[in-house]
Amino acid sequence: MDRLLDRADRCLYSGYGISFLVHLTIISGLLLTLLPMGLHRDPIDLEVTVDEPGAELVVLDVMLAQPEMTAEDEPLLLDVLGAQEEASLDVTFALTNLATGEKGTGKNHVTAGTATGNNGGQGQASFFGTQANGNRFVYVLDVSGSMNKGSGRRLRRAVNELLRSIEQLHEEQLFYVLLFASSTRQMFDEESLTPAMLPATEENKTRLREWLNSIKATGSTHPQRALHVGLKLSPSAVFFLSDGKFNKPKPAGFLGGEVVDAKTVVERSNPGKIPVHSIAFEDPASRRNMNEISKLTGGDYRFVTSGGRVTGTGLAKAAAGSKKEKESLAERKAAKWLGFADDMEAIKNERMAKYYYTKILKDFPDTKTAQEVLRRQAGE
Repeated sequence: MDRLLDRADRCLYSGYGISFLVHLTIISGLLLTLLPMGLHRDPIDLEVTVDEPGAELVVLDVMLAQPEMTAEDEPLLLDVLGAQEEASLDVTFALTNLATGEKGTGKNHVTAGTATGNNGGQGQASFFGTQANGNRFVYVLDVSGSMNKGSGRRLRRAVNELLRSIEQLHEEQLFYVLLFASSTRQMFDEESLTPAMLPATEENKTRLREWLNSIKATGSTHPQRALHVGLKLSPSAVFFLSDGKFNKPKPAGFLGGEVVDAKTVVERSNPGKIPVHSIAFEDPASRRNMNEISKLTGGDYRFVTSGGRVTGTGLAKAAAGSKKEKESLAERKAAKWLGFADDMEAIKNERMAKYYYTKILKDFPDTKTAQEVLRRQAGE
């Protein structure tokens, strides 16, 4: 009996030994397989395609470190069309193979810009002498009855300038057109609650031309919803044209039925201070409202006469009013980058913190935040 017990014990210990060796071999193999993957440092290729039209923007905040970073390496802002909430993706190294969608299809695209907003810094657009930088533009055009003046000449003039402006856009730029009178008409008369901007392809430019050819000027002047929808598209800038006084506001369904004027709508729909470049068109009665909206957003203001002249009085007022707004915007942007620097300091990432300090001093040298950076550096 004792021999049998001794033999059973030896078999049990042998089984433990064999099991240990087998598991050790498996773990070693996994380590040898996975370890090289952890050391891989090739550039990241990011490709995004979105086929679902009509969805709003999503903003993701993602910080990715790069081995070699200089102040000239601008972070990218990706506006991802096809998600449900607004967001930005700040990436602190260059992204390659960024998908821009199929040319000529009219599908939603992904666009790249800088981390300072939606401007992109790669393109521009102009409308009645007002020029804006960026890759995303919204046009809000008055088609009320007063635009029929001169047997429709006023409307034709505005539409022709709109088409000229969009014709100058390249395919990587996005645009959207909103018409307003008694109600708002979205581009191509789509009824989506979450419209999406389209690339400036030849196909979409042709579609726009055909759609605008069918437009008739009629009704009263209520720009509130058009401005709200346009700003929610997060453009680089809005070009806003109207030829007269606005009518008494109606209950705004998009704001819970509240009665609000155009200026209040712009204030509530535009926390990021997207510039609204206002064109008071031919009728001097339009000057006051348009000038106030441009000053509110830091945009430019123009009064275009029937003869094509641009008056200097309105321009001077707009410039004076927009200076303070632009300074405030610069302070907020600089504070944002300082917050990133503080985050890097907290995790002892001195290299990235230095990058953000350098960016603040380079891009926002006249801000209080830049002075704070200089004080910190002097105390080192």
